[in-house]
Order: sequence, then C-alpha cells, then structure tokens
Amino acid sequence: MMDAKLFLSKHFKALIYALFGLCTLALFLGLIIWSAMGVSATAEIVHEAEVLFAEDAAVQREYLVGQEINRDGLSLQVGKKAVEGSECNITVDSSSAGKKRATVSYYVSEYERYEGTFDVTYYYVRNVEIVTRPQSFLRGEDGTVTADETFELHAELNALPEDTARFSPVDGEENTIVADPALYSITASAPTDAPEGYYTADLTCGNFVLGFNYYDVAERSLLVDSADSIVSFENRSGTESALLLVVTDAPDSYQKNCTGTTKGSYIYTSADGEQTVSDFTYTLANREQFASAGVTEKYDGDAFTVRRGTETFAADVTKFQFAVVHGIVCQDGDYSLVVDSPDRILRFQNNTRGSIATLTLYVIKHEVFAGRNGDAIAEGYYIYTNASGRKYRSRFYIQMWTWDWVPLSVSHRGTDYNIEVNDYVIDKYSGDMHADVDRVSFTVTHEQIMYAAFGL
Repeated sequence: MMDAKLFLSKHFKALIYALFGLCTLALFLGLIIWSAMGVSATAEIVHEAEVLFAEDAAVQREYLVGQEINRDGLSLQVGKKAVEGSECNITVDSSSAGKKRATVSYYVSEYERYEGTFDVTYYYVRNVEIVTRPQSFLRGEDGTVTADETFELHAELNALPEDTARFSPVDGEENTIVADPALYSITASAPTDAPEGYYTADLTCGNFVLGFNYYDVAERSLLVDSADSIVSFENRSGTESALLLVVTDAPDSYQKNCTGTTKGSYIYTSADGEQTVSDFTYTLANREQFASAGVTEKYDGDAFTVRRGTETFAADVTKFQFAVVHGIVCQDGDYSLVVDSPDRILRFQNNTRGSIATLTLYVIKHEVFAGRNGDAIAEGYYIYTNASGRKYRSRFYIQMWTWDWVPLSVSHRGTDYNIEVNDYVIDKYSGDMHADVDRVSFTVTHEQIMYAAFGL
C-alpha cells in the first residue's frame, strides 16, 4: 500500500512539473509571436522612387554652403502621380563644399514612404567684398535689412559654378561671382551706447559672415568703421545750425607708412532743419592737406575748425584725428607720424659725449598675438636729428618670440636719406636696446622699449 502511494505521489509531481513546463513554453512562444507582430506593425516600408525635373535648365543643382535646396521644378514619382517638391521632405549635408546626394521623401502614411535621390554641388565662400556701397539700407522691425539696387557684392568661392545664370562670374576675378540678394542676408541692431541712427550689421553669404557698420543720416546710409567715425562739431557762431562729419573711407595705410587719403561727408543742418551733404577729403603725405568742398579747414589750438560761409564749427582734435587716421598725427620736422597713443613715442638717451643729436622712435603699429605664448611684432619709424638740426627717417621693426625679443631693423638704410641705424640688444635679447646712428650711440631701457613697442 505504501509503495502504491509513493508511486502515485512520484508520478503526480512529474505530471505537475510537465504541465508547468508546457505553460512556460506556451507563454514564451506567445511572447515571441506578439513581439514579432508588434515589430511588423511598426516597421517602415520604403519604396524607391524617381525624382522628376520639370526642366533641367530650371532646376538648381549648385549651391553655396549652408543654402537650402530650391524645390522649384522638383517632384517625386509616388505610384502613378507626381508629388511636387514643396510637399516633400528634402535632406542633404550642406555643411561643407563638394558633390552631395540630396534625398527627397514623401510619406503616404506614418510607416510608409517613397524616396528618391539626386546630386547637387556645394561651394565654399572664401571672401566677400562690398564693391558698390548702397545709398540706403531699409531695416525691418525684425532686424532684417534690405539694401537698395545700387548695392553690389562680390563673393570669392573655392571654384566657379557651371550655372552662370544663377552665379554670374566677375570678369578678371578668379572664382568670383556677383552675389545677388538671393545669395545673402543682412541683419542689423542698434547699440545702446552709440549715436541714434548707428547700426552694427552682419551680412551672411553661404558660410561667410561679414560684419560692418552704417549710419543713417540725411536720408541715406553711410558705411563707417565704427561709432568713432562720427564727429560732432560745436557751433562757435551762436546760430542754431549744426555740423557733423561722417568718415566713410579711412584706409589702414596710416598704420603702415603714415600716408593715405580719407573720404567722408559733412552733414550741415540749418536752423530750420534742412540738411545739406558735402564731400570731405583729407590727405596725409608728410603734411596734412584738406581739400573738402565749400569749407575752410584748419587747426586752432586743441580744436579742428571748419568755416562754412559766415559760420565756424569746432571739434576736438584728438576725436577728429582718430576718425580720420585711426590715431594721433605727430609732426616731427617735415615728417608726419601716426601713433595710437603718446605712449608709442620713445626718445632715446644720447650716450656720446659732446653730441646733441637726438633719436626718437614712433611705433605706428603693434600687435600681440593671442594664444601664441608671447609672440608679438611692432613697426614704426626712427627720426634722427643731427647736430645741425637736419632730420632723417628710417624704418623700425621688432619682433618677440615667447618673451625673448630682438630688433630686426639692424644695419638698414633710411627710406628718404642715406642714413643707417644699427639697433641691437645684448644679454640674450632681454637687456637694454642700443642704436648707433652716424657714429652716435643711443640707448633705452628694456622696460621702455617693451612698453612703447608692445604695451607690456
């Protein structure tokens, strides 16, 4: 009897285990089938489709980096119908130059789409140049700016596109096109600390962004270097009229050889509010020359004065010169030198007994390169005055590498007269600076030359 019970108990347990195993297997298979059904229900079906072109000549195949695909003339064959490009999704890598494949997609449902591709070419913008300045910019409430029809912009690309209808080449300029308004956009904002009517703007053409500034006055927009290009005058005649100078073209040649010609406009506002615009012209070539229309210009102490008819207007000399030459004009004999601060003028000590000759250094350009571990350059002119008072000019150049410095204008002749300056340093490029001119020895300290040349 005990054996029978043991037999039944043993087989009953086996039966229970078998049923449990079958249930587990059934559940496992059900999960697999459910999972497979779920995946198939959400799987995306992609149909290969043909991209259609209404007319090859009208479809745009070339673009600037960053431009979106032009959908005009494009469509996608979806079954028996052609879907316009405006209803499709178009994707392409427009972040770099080269031949790219654009993908055109159209969804007929959440999980089913038609897809086709076509080739396009992108071009990199190396540089842009404003060739013709506009008469005016129109700024919208959203900050976008539209230039008038006189505005002409050239863009230099990495290669010249074949589509000359959309990318008009510039004769004589390699890989350069005339950029029509479809190829660029302009935005502008008004700084809070600038004169009313002054704007900073960004022009975006492909991957290139050109920053510039302009000033709205007398119903026109004038391109300027900065807010310092706008000089207000004081009326010294007791009348209600006003005078403003807006410098529109001040070349960087003043910081290269202290010469150049600056252009701009005088804005005269009468007592009744009527505005008149006249040309301003300034030239520096050893001497300052004024040749503006309808006015008489001159220096009067610390003021630069302009006489117009019976009225006289005055502006601070320093503000006037910074607007015109980006610095201060220093007259040394027959030479005019441009510096950005009196700190850039350094007078050497004469170490030759019995000599009354002098040597003065004018640093007209200095630059410390950020992120280059103390690299810097400085350029300018020496003015040597001999015992009889005759002056000679000679170029100056100095360079610094990782905080060691050396003048590189050693044993060179002057640009105007037959004069040699031998400048050098000792003590491993960190000592005082020496200069020998016409058998006269001059020195300045290490601290003096570092401050004058590099501002350090």
